[in-house]
Amino acid sequence: MDYPILGSVLLMPNSRQVYTSVTPPFEVEFEGHPLYVFAFGGCLWEFLLTTNGVSNRDALADDGMMRFKPIDLWTVTPLRHGYETNFKNAQVLKGRKRK
Repeated sequence: MDYPILGSVLLMPNSRQVYTSVTPPFEVEFEGHPLYVFAFGGCLWEFLLTTNGVSNRDALADDGMMRFKPIDLWTVTPLRHGYETNFKNAQVLKGRKRK
C-alpha cells in the first residue's frame, strides 16, 4: 500500500468498446511524482511512485478492492498519439504498391 495503484476501463473513442491492446509503459508526472502507465487487459493501469500518502479513493485499498472507472482512449495523450501514429503508418503501408 506504499505506492498507489489505480485502474480504469479503457474505452475506444466515441464508443463503449473496450480497448484491448497492450501498450508499453510510459512515464508522466502527477503532482510532482513519477506515474507509470500502461494498457493491458482492457484496462489502463497507473502506478504512482511516492510514499507521501497521496489519497485517492479509487486506488487499490487495503482490503483488495479497487474502483474501475471508464476512461476514453483519447483522453490519454500518449496513447492517442501512439494510436494515431500507428494508424497513419498502416494507411501508408496499405497504399504502397507491391513489386
